[in-house]
Amino acid sequence: MGKRSAYPAEHKSLSAILAQREYGTATKTSLRERVLEWLGNLVDRIFGSLVGIGTRAPWIAIVLRAAFLVAVCIALAWLLIRIERRTRLRLVADSNSVGIAPSAREWQLWLADAKNMAEKEAWREAIHFLYWAVIARLESRNVWATDRARTPREYLRLIPNNDTRREHLAKLTRSFERTWYGARPAASQDYESAAQAAEELGVR
Repeated sequence: MGKRSAYPAEHKSLSAILAQREYGTATKTSLRERVLEWLGNLVDRIFGSLVGIGTRAPWIAIVLRAAFLVAVCIALAWLLIRIERRTRLRLVADSNSVGIAPSAREWQLWLADAKNMAEKEAWREAIHFLYWAVIARLESRNVWATDRARTPREYLRLIPNNDTRREHLAKLTRSFERTWYGARPAASQDYESAAQAAEELGVR
C-alpha cells in the first residue's frame, strides 16, 4: 500500500518538472513530426490494405505490379528526355550566346580568334573557335540553310556520306566535342589536327 500511495505524488512531481520551460521542447511534438507520423501511418494502412486485397484476389497484385513497372518506365523515359533536351541546349548554347547564326559573323573573325588562342596556347578555346570558323565558312557557301538552333551532330548529318567534306568535318566535330563539351584537356597536336581538317574545308 505504501508503494502504491507514493505513485501519485511521484507522478505529480515529475509532471511539474516536465512542465518547466527548459523541458518544453522535449515534451512537445513539432508539426513536422506529426505530419511525418501521419504520412507514415497512412502509407502503412495503404500497404496493409493492398496486402489484404492481394491475398483475397491475387490478380489485383499482378495488375498493381504491372502498373508500378509502367510508371517506373514512364518516369525513366521522362528523365531521359529531360537529359537529352538539356544536353541539346548545352550543345547549341555557345554558338547562339548572342542569338545569331555562325555565318552572321565572318568566318575570318572566328579563325582570327582561333589563332589568337593558339598563340596563347589555349588549345581548347582555339579548337572551339576553329570549329565555328568552319561552320560559318560552310554556311556562307550555302551548304545548308541557316539555323542557329542546330547542334554539331546535326551539322554533320547535313553533309552527304559521299561528300569528301564529311570526313574532315567529322574529324573536326569529334575533336571539338571531345575537348569543349567533354571538357578534356587539349594539346598543340590536337589543335594542329583540327587545323588540318579545317584547311581541307577551306578555312586557312
